[in-house]
Amino acid sequence: MAINAFQPEPKGEPRRTIADNVRALARQISRPPVTQQANGERLKYADSYATSFTKGLPHDEFGMVDVAAFETFFDALNTPDRGFNVPLGPVGTVNGEAPFYSKPRPGNNAPQAWSLRGWESPLAGHTYDLQGPDADAVGMAPAPRLGSDELAAEMAEVYAMALLRDVPFHDIEAGGGDTGKVVAALNKLEWFGGNPTDVDSAPLSKNAQNRRDGRKLDGGGLTAKTLFRGSAPGCADGPYVSQFLLQGVTSRAPNTSSVSALKQGGTQKTYSMVRDVQSGQLRKAEAADGYVLFGAQRIDQRIHAQSPGVDYMQDWAEWLDVQNGAAKGGTDEFVTNETALRFIHSPRDLASYVHVDALYQAYLTACLMLLGSGAAADRGLPEPNRRGEENKLNPATRTAFALFAGPHILTLVTEVATRALKAVRRQKYNIHCRARPEVLAGITALAANGHGAQLKSAEADGAAHFAKLVDAEVDGYSIVDRIAARNQGNQTRYPRTAEGDAFTAPAFENGNLLLPMAFPEGSPMHPAYGAGHATVAGACVTVLKAFFEMYENDGTTLLDLNQVGKREGEPEGPINKVFYATDDGQKLKAQTPPDKLTLAGELNKLAANISIGRNMAGVHYYSDYYDSLRMGERIAVGMLQEQALTYGELVSMTLPTFDGDRLTIKGTLDLAGSPTAHIEIDGGDVDEWFTRHLADAVEVAQATDAKSSG
Repeated sequence: MAINAFQPEPKGEPRRTIADNVRALARQISRPPVTQQANGERLKYADSYATSFTKGLPHDEFGMVDVAAFETFFDALNTPDRGFNVPLGPVGTVNGEAPFYSKPRPGNNAPQAWSLRGWESPLAGHTYDLQGPDADAVGMAPAPRLGSDELAAEMAEVYAMALLRDVPFHDIEAGGGDTGKVVAALNKLEWFGGNPTDVDSAPLSKNAQNRRDGRKLDGGGLTAKTLFRGSAPGCADGPYVSQFLLQGVTSRAPNTSSVSALKQGGTQKTYSMVRDVQSGQLRKAEAADGYVLFGAQRIDQRIHAQSPGVDYMQDWAEWLDVQNGAAKGGTDEFVTNETALRFIHSPRDLASYVHVDALYQAYLTACLMLLGSGAAADRGLPEPNRRGEENKLNPATRTAFALFAGPHILTLVTEVATRALKAVRRQKYNIHCRARPEVLAGITALAANGHGAQLKSAEADGAAHFAKLVDAEVDGYSIVDRIAARNQGNQTRYPRTAEGDAFTAPAFENGNLLLPMAFPEGSPMHPAYGAGHATVAGACVTVLKAFFEMYENDGTTLLDLNQVGKREGEPEGPINKVFYATDDGQKLKAQTPPDKLTLAGELNKLAANISIGRNMAGVHYYSDYYDSLRMGERIAVGMLQEQALTYGELVSMTLPTFDGDRLTIKGTLDLAGSPTAHIEIDGGDVDEWFTRHLADAVEVAQATDAKSSG
């Protein structure tokens, strides 16, 4: 037969039929139904909407929203066909000119007055996707309720993060500064050190108990080592900050042959050079220099640090301006001396990173690090890019590139982020509409100072919440008293307007308990629950854990971090040291951690760092992280499952989940018939895994009771 007679098979109509079948099969993948259930507070407190997200709407002098304005807002969120013509700003706003109580500081290019912030993508939850679970096919459990032990603990923790915002992580882990006092005070709360209950002493729901179990309390409460840590396996091991936020990549020796490089699924390495501080000579960049190669360019792991000790929204008039929609972003104060660039070494640094990151940025960088280190692809992928080993089904003459290597995984780790964002917007706006910690701090301040009646139907629960917070005290160290002291005498960071001069704030004779914020604009213009950063973290890290090998050769033992990229005859791979930032953040210092660090654990820690970094800024709670992370994981697994139908050959990916399960996604080879893609959980039920983080009967009943009492 002449060579030009060969044609791809199938082609034409048979190929179109199979393509249609694949798309149809993706639509037919069965997933258990999801119950979308809020915690009932929106209806319970319908005369004040005290715990609902109301930022950008008009509020009275006590920070209570105009009820009619909120109802217009919430109706517009859920009826997209009517458009979204919801007025922004406080009472008296005309053509975007708002009567705020403060104005920008004079300076170069400073505006004359604050502009108004718009709500961020309020209708995104109504969009549909062509791949992965629909936004309504994933969900989150009801959020903790006002007056519960859990919410009191979450607020106490966010206060504690503000108090320790400038303490280096290495000192926090060692119990330095006020860490020991903070830990002891938090452990006085029932949630951390006792027998917690829900509102009105009701038993904890399944999901509240899961969130508590994720704290790794082990019956003994928090410790300096577990303080502010994430819930997934590996998050409590080693230094607080993930190595994927600190290290650079050390290239292989320059005499690496092209054949050897290709067996790693890559090409000849590009080098990064630095000038040695001591000798002044150029040398090859090492891991401790913190440079990650991005093609012929490089990413610097250091950040431009915000000024220590500078917090915002500690003055009631400024706080109220922000609730009314003042756009104070961009007025942050940054370090301007030789220490401006530093490695992440404190909660403020981590908050600075997540203030302006490109959302999937940390996971793109982690992916580049893994690729640059020669990390092995999952052993279930068909092309032989695992440490130069030949796949049993394919000869070594085949290598990965368009599939199962850099271009594929780099695209996918970013692609999943947009699906996660749309799904979490549905939870934020359309289901839960939960207020941010800055609002709960306002409620706490009112309840503590005799203004609880302003909360109307939320008054009793607000009082119960404050009473629980007061318990966070030991040996004279009280978290609420420390917050009041931090806020006492704080002068407004912005000049007052005429309205501000005439404004009389509520009297705080028992202490100003506003939350010191790391960002001048406070939280974003969308609700707290779920968290966009945490949902994207869950989705992107899940993709990384699926595409890269997470296990030793036995297929069940998690791979040590120092074995990533290891070649035959070498004791360890390129990621062979563990670093933490020095107390000034200027250098990375190697240490021998007391814990075994795994690749999966450091990726879990990366997701926790980015998510909880938002808490350290004051804009999220722990439950926002915990539940959003797991929803993001399911979005990614659903998308990978559908993609497994499309490859035309046997594919499997095995990963450890955020709850410690061993999950495998498998796709079959039979394109001529009916290709299938399914999920397996070692010793578990897939449907149970998909829904374990959602509402249970207790939570549905609690929400129903809240509605009926409202």
